Amino acid sequence: MIITLLGMSGVGKTYWSKQLEGLGFQRICCDDLIGEQLGIAGIGNVADWMGQPYAPGYNERQQRYLDIERSVMESILTDIKQTGEKKCVIDTTGSVIYTGNDICQSLQTDTTTVYIKLDQSHYATLLQRYLADPKPVVWGQHYHEPLSVSYPELLEYRAAQYARYATVTLPYTTTSQPSFTANDFLNAILQHT
Repeated sequence: MIITLLGMSGVGKTYWSKQLEGLGFQRICCDDLIGEQLGIAGIGNVADWMGQPYAPGYNERQQRYLDIERSVMESILTDIKQTGEKKCVIDTTGSVIYTGNDICQSLQTDTTTVYIKLDQSHYATLLQRYLADPKPVVWGQHYHEPLSVSYPELLEYRAAQYARYATVTLPYTTTSQPSFTANDFLNAILQHT
């Protein structure tokens, strides 16, 4: 089974990819691969490089990031097809939906895409996490002042895109429970495939 995790930064994609790795899945971390191509180690450093959407040069850095992300996703999809890998988990970035319809449809066709879905009630918490510990965020056309308004709008837009490409949707209210184990996560996916 090849699993692709979809959702906003902060919903647990990396956590669950590491849990599945513990069950014998090969883990592919897109953040790490993008950082390598940028020559920047660590997601926090990539976030510092990318900056905020109001910073000078942000649009150019955003585009460079997306170009690299698209290249990384193309490479992952090619490798999976060529190697015949049967048990891996792809820990995508929250911006994977901006890599293009062709990439997202290939993920949906060639892997089991699992969307970890947030309720709107969690949006404020995610905004606070972003403000306290920024991750690289592709805003596309969704940034405007104030951030407290544009961030929830970004989440709404992305939620619709993640749902569009999801094979399986798991609610964050379930996956974030301390008692929810890696086996529970995998079984929840298997029940829907």
